Amino acid sequence: MEAKNEQELEDAKDVQENAARCRAMLAAVAAVFRPMRIRLSQLRVDHSYQRPEDPPWRRTEMVDEFDPYAFGVIYVGRRKNGTFWIDDGQQRCATLRAMAEFAGDDGQGTPDPLVRCSVFDSRGPKHEAEVFYKMNMLRTSPKPHEAFKSAVRGRVEPQASIASFIGLLGLSIGAQSSHSPRVMSFAIALTKTWADHENACKRAVRIQRTIVGNSGVMIAEIHKGLYRILSRGGVLSAKDVAHLRVEGKDAIRAAISGVQKANGTAARRPHKDDCAEGILVLLGRTIALRRGRVTVCKTS
Repeated sequence: MEAKNEQELEDAKDVQENAARCRAMLAAVAAVFRPMRIRLSQLRVDHSYQRPEDPPWRRTEMVDEFDPYAFGVIYVGRRKNGTFWIDDGQQRCATLRAMAEFAGDDGQGTPDPLVRCSVFDSRGPKHEAEVFYKMNMLRTSPKPHEAFKSAVRGRVEPQASIASFIGLLGLSIGAQSSHSPRVMSFAIALTKTWADHENACKRAVRIQRTIVGNSGVMIAEIHKGLYRILSRGGVLSAKDVAHLRVEGKDAIRAAISGVQKANGTAARRPHKDDCAEGILVLLGRTIALRRGRVTVCKTS
């Protein structure tokens, strides 16, 4: 009985200590960062720990794609001398600067907008680098299929159109762990290929469905290879598709792996060129892929 009472007391102590720790952390959330609105011109970047800013042409693209709902909050360290240093959000601020410069072309002066920031007391560059690391490496990002489903729910394109198209084929986007023949687990590759060449992407999906059959799991490598061939002028006949179906998914993946080893790219994820080359080699074709197009020369 005495041992049981001691255990209960110990458990109660652990509960109290954990509750106190959680209360302290909850209080720290509000204490560490303070909301402020700061002029864009006052926000500085320390490149001793920040990555280089995007090139001017990329900032122009970002201006064209700008969405204020996606801008979010800039995380800033305020040093003891009162200066403000961007810890997370320098590329977004670079986009704002580009927008301000473009706005100033009308001769009415360059705007200096207020930026919504979350500010912490910085002890200097070393402290800011530590915070930068924690923000960018220790946070959990949404998985690709989760981000895709959010985009579909918000009717964001091209994800909404992709979901509609694959839905008509009895397919959906899901996690890689599902291993279901009705689930496509390569949301990123699918979105990129659709955005670059919608028709080639659709044809690649349909062809892979034919190759693997209704009970087979569709994979990114085959999609990328088929897409690369179709989007760069290559032709896959009904006979080619039938041959690939007979060979099967595993043989196609093995051919792609062989191409990667030959090209010295086995240590990374298969590139579209490697995937396309593997498929065409399996079909017995000689090919040229490396100059932005696929040329099917002849059957060997």
